[in-house]
Amino acid sequence: MGQYDAVIISEFPNDEACAKFTLSLGALGNVTTETLKAFTEAEYRKIIGGLS
Repeated sequence: MGQYDAVIISEFPNDEACAKFTLSLGALGNVTTETLKAFTEAEYRKIIGGLS
């Protein structure tokens, strides 16, 4: 099927909660994860606003 069997988009209250969840899931031994952070539009605008 390709590199990924499933793609899950989720939202956590903070990065620590996300890390705990993915580490617990990976500790089961049958799942590997790759985490990508998405930014809200406001966060993105603040980031690019600091480039000029």
